[in-house]
Amino acid sequence: MRVEAILARIGAQSMTMDHVARECGISKRTLYELFPDKRTLISEAVRYSHDRHKREVEEIFAGSANNFEALMRVYINVRSYYQRTSFAFIDDIKRLYPDIFDQYRKNQVDHVQNFARVVTKAQEEGLVLANINPVVAALLFFITMHNLNQREDFTQLNVSKVELFDGAFLNFMRGIATIEGIKYIDEFLADQNYLSINKK
Repeated sequence: MRVEAILARIGAQSMTMDHVARECGISKRTLYELFPDKRTLISEAVRYSHDRHKREVEEIFAGSANNFEALMRVYINVRSYYQRTSFAFIDDIKRLYPDIFDQYRKNQVDHVQNFARVVTKAQEEGLVLANINPVVAALLFFITMHNLNQREDFTQLNVSKVELFDGAFLNFMRGIATIEGIKYIDEFLADQNYLSINKK
């Protein structure tokens, strides 16, 4: 099991070096030879997670017919991440390791800029409304995503984090899409058998 998966599942505070060694099937001594302390381990796990996600997104865009298809495939990818990530993941890092969180936030700026570029290209493809400001749209979307990661009080309403992510992403996409873009979204979700994956 990857350290990043353990961290995402239970958060930095609950994760111990003993826990990591046990789940990775190695001795605690071996783990300490690789990572001198928990902070270094967490920093490397966050960096690795960012780099892996970046590679996955690049592969998705390279294999997609257009930018809208790529965005929808990234949505499915990120949705899977949301299903296996606890609220404690980001909250713990922000509270316990602010320097690592600052690096995480720098990565978020990169994500916003990249997302804005994709929206611009989708405008050129005729799938996003021409009067949309790509940077503003991307920033508003990531602010929404950030708020979802920071709050869990909606659980009293029996709404999962994944369902909120679905609503935020799909409503965002439909809000910026042309008629052709909306048609593309609906066709993509039908092809993905969306009703079967739209579960908590």
